[in-house]
Amino acid sequence: MSFVLSLIPSIAFAQQTTKPSDRSLPLNAEEQRDIHDHIIESIRLQSMWMTLMAEPISEKRSRLFFDQILSNDWLSPDVRPAFDRMLTPHLPNLRTMFPQVEQQARKELERRRQALPNASWLELDESPAIVRPASYPSPPTFNRFFPSGHAAHNRDPHLTLVDGPMGGAMHTGGGSMTQSSDKGSATLSMMLDTLVVDNEHVGSDDGYGFGVDAEAKDKSVSGGGKFGMKIRAVVPRCPTAEGILSGDAQLTVDVSSSVTEGDQTTISRKVESVTAQTEGQVTDEAMIKEIRVDVTFVSEMTTRGGGLVKHATAGTTAVRAMVKAVLDPGGGILQMSTPTCTVSQGTNVISGGLDSECLSMARKGVDIIAYLAKKAYGEAEDKWNKPDDQQNGSECVKLHFTPPTKTEEVAPGQSTDVKTEIRTVKSAQPTWGRLSEIEDYRGGHASPASVGTAPQTPAVFRFVAPSDLGDPNDPPGFYVNKGTSRAGRIKSKNLWQMAAPSLVLEFDSMIVGTVQYGKSHARAVVPLRYTRERGYVGQGPLYYETVPSLTAPCIVIVEGKGVTTFDVTAGLPQRRNGAVVDYGLFIRPGDTDEIGRVTPCKGPPPPPVPTSFWSGLFNITRFVTFNWQLAGFPVNGWTIVNQGDVLATKIMTTNCGKLCNETTTMTLKRKPKPAAQPAGGGP
Repeated sequence: MSFVLSLIPSIAFAQQTTKPSDRSLPLNAEEQRDIHDHIIESIRLQSMWMTLMAEPISEKRSRLFFDQILSNDWLSPDVRPAFDRMLTPHLPNLRTMFPQVEQQARKELERRRQALPNASWLELDESPAIVRPASYPSPPTFNRFFPSGHAAHNRDPHLTLVDGPMGGAMHTGGGSMTQSSDKGSATLSMMLDTLVVDNEHVGSDDGYGFGVDAEAKDKSVSGGGKFGMKIRAVVPRCPTAEGILSGDAQLTVDVSSSVTEGDQTTISRKVESVTAQTEGQVTDEAMIKEIRVDVTFVSEMTTRGGGLVKHATAGTTAVRAMVKAVLDPGGGILQMSTPTCTVSQGTNVISGGLDSECLSMARKGVDIIAYLAKKAYGEAEDKWNKPDDQQNGSECVKLHFTPPTKTEEVAPGQSTDVKTEIRTVKSAQPTWGRLSEIEDYRGGHASPASVGTAPQTPAVFRFVAPSDLGDPNDPPGFYVNKGTSRAGRIKSKNLWQMAAPSLVLEFDSMIVGTVQYGKSHARAVVPLRYTRERGYVGQGPLYYETVPSLTAPCIVIVEGKGVTTFDVTAGLPQRRNGAVVDYGLFIRPGDTDEIGRVTPCKGPPPPPVPTSFWSGLFNITRFVTFNWQLAGFPVNGWTIVNQGDVLATKIMTTNCGKLCNETTTMTLKRKPKPAAQPAGGGP
């Protein structure tokens, strides 16, 4: 059964095949037994971990940890007698203090959670989980808090309060209590910490630790023990476009003691750690297919002044097992490689083949990581599959339409293709997936009902416009309500709409003066575009030509031609039962520039006088209706046609207050699409 014993016969061969710096271990039978016992103890502790980590650190688990440190079976045999003499007299006081100290720590944890602003956090020095800000003030130091697995091995832990960016916080609670009696004094300290992962990750990063210090009344024996535990499983909140979700997981237990008796101090430390790099693969259906893990299990024992491996030349013995595995989303093991194991003592390292202890260590390590990964990946999968439950902007993917919504005009009954991609929110990269649950909107229709999409081959929907395009402020379109991909699930109600149709106003006006004798013809073709603020607006040239309408002596005749402007300043269609019943256009013609002159009566004629013949007569009967806010004359009472491209017409006749006879015709049409250019054509 012994892993180490099975290695001994291979040491000589290993010396022949390894580098000169590698040295074999000169182990006798007792030393081999010591290391073997260490391995067996590591495996025993693993079983304990599996029962402890099923839930976040609770009061029940905390009590179990406390009982572990008060027992002496985890200590090196040489230390146990002195540890018992030091601690046994204080056990009643320590057990009495424990619930009080734990209550202190939990209250402090909650207080810090509520009191710390979002821009600050508590950071444990040298914690690999947090990126330290570039600069921060000198904060107070709290040495009374004992660490979990965060602390560096070669230094005392301490806690600092620092300012930093929003997104993460280390909330730490601690407490301590000291009691004295005729047998000496004892101190119990405790720490709880929780790292709130940033907005881009999910999972948990928790730490727990407590320490016990005691000394006899006569100070003949003193020392203490510390217990720390770190549980971490963190993955990104969103997969990559390729469906990859890379994270990490860790479970570390750190137990140490220091006992001084007389002039001799013995220090023992045992660290059990399982760490892993994890990689989840997501399917096109936004479900985790498998999780690949690269696991390292390390069991390390350090002793100074005596210890478990009392004959060793160095004070540290470590057993390392490394293995790769493929897990299913439920935590089951699909595949597992042959583990690689090493045993080291100081600078001496030997590698060996597979035996039962190595396989057991590797399997236990994979089981632990599988449990942690199951929880972290399950939380991430649940979030990206429920985007409607998340805040806006926190979804992992969005739909991308080409052409974009409300940019493509489609004639009634005609169709167009809409390319659709699922893209990651963070990097805007297209991914693999499927779109379905297509819903018609305001008479528009899209097909097919379900279609796949990929980075180089986006989904294509054929959109058909209805015969009645309806309200231009809310044109027809279609919804995509379901979309799954390797990078997550889209929110529902993703709406694509055609653009409000562009229109053309044809303006034709004939005015014949009855006081000033001129016959004026004005024409304009004005393209109109739809705006949310004012509806249809546009501008075009107004061409006019005025000729004398009568030739006789002693009369005023008018003539001239040119170009001015014609503005449509607003267009607000009126609807009834979903159909347009009138077009509320507001128009403003520019000033025309003609010449008026008097035909000779007797003698030479007077010089000609500039006049705005057509525009003046057109405006004279309308100026009282001018809308100054919209800067135009209202034109209502349209005749709805809806035949071919013609939407409506408006005919206006007036005598201009007995100054003229006017007939003006306006025709509102759909703007035709430009004809396609033949291949190779052009000027």
